[in-house]
Amino acid sequence: MPTTVLDGASLGATSEGNEQYFSSPYARRVLPGVGYYVPREAPALL
Repeated sequence: MPTTVLDGASLGATSEGNEQYFSSPYARRVLPGVGYYVPREAPALL
């Protein structure tokens, strides 16, 4: 199953390097100015 991970740039911990755990297509997007809760902090980006 294709996976897209959204990481907030303001968040200390990220999913960087986790693509090795996925066998299907994997994409990681870093959202500037966003922390942990993307839907609340930047709903327009979803």
